Amino acid sequence: MRNKKEKIESLSGSGGLNFRKFSYLLIGIFCVACTQYSDSDVKARASSVSRDTDLATSQVEPLRERSTLPNMAPTMGSWVTQMNREPTAIHMTWSQPDAADGMTFSWSTRNADDDNYTPRVWVVPKDLTVLDGDTIQMPLSPEFVHDGYGIVYKENLLGVDFGLKRYVVWHVEVDGLEPDTEYVYRVGTWADFDGTHLIAPDLSLAMSFRTAPQKGVRQPLKFILAGDSRGGTWEIHKHIGKMNEHKVLAWFFNGDMTQAGTQSEWGQWWDAMSPVTTRGSLMPVQGNHEVFANVFYEQFVLPRHSELPWEWQEHGWAVDVGNVHFVGLDSNSDYSVEALVGWLREDLLKARNDPDIDWIVAMMHHPAWSSSKHGSTDRVRHHWVPLFDEAMVDVVFAGHDHNFERTKPLRGFDIVDSDQGTIYVVAGAFFSPPYQNGRSWFTDVSFSGEGGSYVVMTTTESTLEILTYSGNSETVLDRYEIRKKNIPRTTY
Repeated sequence: MRNKKEKIESLSGSGGLNFRKFSYLLIGIFCVACTQYSDSDVKARASSVSRDTDLATSQVEPLRERSTLPNMAPTMGSWVTQMNREPTAIHMTWSQPDAADGMTFSWSTRNADDDNYTPRVWVVPKDLTVLDGDTIQMPLSPEFVHDGYGIVYKENLLGVDFGLKRYVVWHVEVDGLEPDTEYVYRVGTWADFDGTHLIAPDLSLAMSFRTAPQKGVRQPLKFILAGDSRGGTWEIHKHIGKMNEHKVLAWFFNGDMTQAGTQSEWGQWWDAMSPVTTRGSLMPVQGNHEVFANVFYEQFVLPRHSELPWEWQEHGWAVDVGNVHFVGLDSNSDYSVEALVGWLREDLLKARNDPDIDWIVAMMHHPAWSSSKHGSTDRVRHHWVPLFDEAMVDVVFAGHDHNFERTKPLRGFDIVDSDQGTIYVVAGAFFSPPYQNGRSWFTDVSFSGEGGSYVVMTTTESTLEILTYSGNSETVLDRYEIRKKNIPRTTY
């Protein structure tokens, strides 16, 4: 069982409270002061979850044999006997390097008593369930129940606790699932099972997700990439339903979900994003506005790579999804960027020489190339762009600037043919305060952040398509297609 309680924040260096740490402490205090802070938990918006896919009205049934189903009254919505144990902020991540056969489930409760709560996920292949109108019958046996662990924490900035309130996130890591298969699940806990009934259940709605295809399978895959909501929850609530119509396998978010990263903000963000985070994986990287780094990293379970020192694990992660290799990187400081260089080079070259991988997509918060307010990030260009060039990474997504910009194919500081370079995309307008766009020698297309935007990426064996939509999903702002490079695979 992993233990994250000693996690070192990416913004901290070694030693005591030096000038750099003190600067971040002041920034954190300022961000918190600018944030409307509320300790009230935000309940899951059941009305946002569509009944046909998420099975919001469910009947829970023990099932020994498929042919004999005991008669039980249907449960309407979540099944909760203690309100302080009601699961909220439900979300999923891929926490293993191969996404095909696992999923990690995470949620919160108002009660942070981790000694008297066993977090459980009840997950069943959909073809073993029985749907009858608005009710669903799910078999309950040990093979379908997985236990996890809880992380209890306070909001902490560089070793300084903010307030006395304790929070909890529950994590259950599930493996052994079938690739490319739809599952129905519920998260929460119960005291016991007497062979007929659950005793003292506190469970979520029944919801569904699909696992990723086997690594190397070359079927069309669709993802959404976005960044920089800085809260933005009212607009997210308003538009998330239309985004859900893309029916993507997973979301990737390049940071700045919140204004300051307080737990209250996270509760509101999870509430707004629940129609997508309860249906599939959301893979994040930390932005500069996730000031409370410990709160950010406790929200998620991300792939851990033993090649990285303990304090940098989860600050750099990689996962294979079908024939696509994704890399997430912490670009928040010189320390993090430099610390990830050795692992990143090894990971990218390994992926480029893997016959099962056709596409490499990297993501971080700070852009290597940008023509908007913050501009290009020197530490990323100096340390990571040469690695992207060496491995011929296909696309690099970032945010930080609240607009959209796509570069021409680049190799180093040169514009090259499309089959020789990397496309850099700034996708930082997910309803954060908009910035005006700019243009530079490397710019191909740019738009201001007014109205918001997000990217839908579709991959096949031979093409990678980037479609950029307006925040209301009514307009395609940009369309770009990359053809697979003819790259010889070598031993390194």
